[in-house]
Amino acid sequence: MTEIRRKWVQDGKLIENPMATLGGKQFNSITEEFCDAAYKEFGDFDDNKAKGGMKQMAGSLGRGMTLVMSLWDDHDVNMLWLDSDYPPTKPASAPGVARGSCPITSGKPEDVEKNDADSTVTYSKIRSGEIGSTFPAGPGPAPSGDKYKCESNQCVKAGSGVSIDICNANCGSDLYKCNNNTCTKSTDSKGLDLPTCKEMCGNATFGYLQ
Repeated sequence: MTEIRRKWVQDGKLIENPMATLGGKQFNSITEEFCDAAYKEFGDFDDNKAKGGMKQMAGSLGRGMTLVMSLWDDHDVNMLWLDSDYPPTKPASAPGVARGSCPITSGKPEDVEKNDADSTVTYSKIRSGEIGSTFPAGPGPAPSGDKYKCESNQCVKAGSGVSIDICNANCGSDLYKCNNNTCTKSTDSKGLDLPTCKEMCGNATFGYLQ
């Protein structure tokens, strides 16, 4: 995986992601170059690179993820990162600080839980599918339906598996399993990439993954 593109559909109209200018370049999708430029522009710790970037994300998607949605409040920074000035220790004029019109005194969990304890939310029309297939507002690439698995370090078509992009991003790399709290190379084409293995190996809650 080399790019994440976000699109919105409202009242039947397709809304494309607007252009953002970072480091003198324009972006309207999430790429490694975009992430590098954003962290540099805003002076933030490069958490994307520390966690393995797009390749790591592709590997995680290939192993399967669970979508979790919730209604929550923020006991750490009062949700200021979403719609206020954050961090509040920096001037609002600094790049990336002004994120919305809410005052920096808002969003306190004790206020939210007292004044909006009966709040509810409904999530609906959740879809998944090939790129361009989940919304009717614009043309997209026709679903190919082809699935791939990694065999002998090569991506081959299979009855079930992942897309060719995810397969290519991960196939050919050594896989590891956690044995006796140590990451060792897998011998059966099952396992994890080394950074993920190191992150979870030795944790008694998880043991090791097939």
